[in-house]
Amino acid sequence: MVTYVETLHYQNAKIANDVEDNVTRSTSVSWIPWDEWIPGIMHNMLICANKSHFNYDLNYFQSKIQSTIYYGETSDHYDWHVDNDDASICGDMERKLSCSLLLSSLDEYDGGEFEIDYRPNLNTKIKPNKGDCIVFPAWVPHRVLPVTKGRRISLVAWMMGPMFK
Repeated sequence: MVTYVETLHYQNAKIANDVEDNVTRSTSVSWIPWDEWIPGIMHNMLICANKSHFNYDLNYFQSKIQSTIYYGETSDHYDWHVDNDDASICGDMERKLSCSLLLSSLDEYDGGEFEIDYRPNLNTKIKPNKGDCIVFPAWVPHRVLPVTKGRRISLVAWMMGPMFK
């Protein structure tokens, strides 16, 4: 997977409304089409996690798979956000589950912890290792703290389903 994503063409990441905002988000992204082998693996991970933990009504990926690289020399990061904002709604479907699959080993980067804020006073900070897959509800606030050294690579996917009732 690492060899594959290193061949992709990357550009500066944007936030809602296609805006570059390096204060909120500083990272490089590229996109992997749905019909390749990596999305097939991630789809299986999301379906299994959903069946075991969430039991959401899911239909399909919201977009292509996002390959994301955070570089230490530019303190790349992604501040607090949710993945199911108004911009992610498509007709009567919304993002329900998010997935972040790490492709970097712990010795390849410093910083870059994934932090999730499930409810007041219950923040969880995770330092993911290569092969770790974090699956969480798309409506939960989360962020990636600045990478201070090295390079952190992750793959991100979102599953859509009918609007929550």
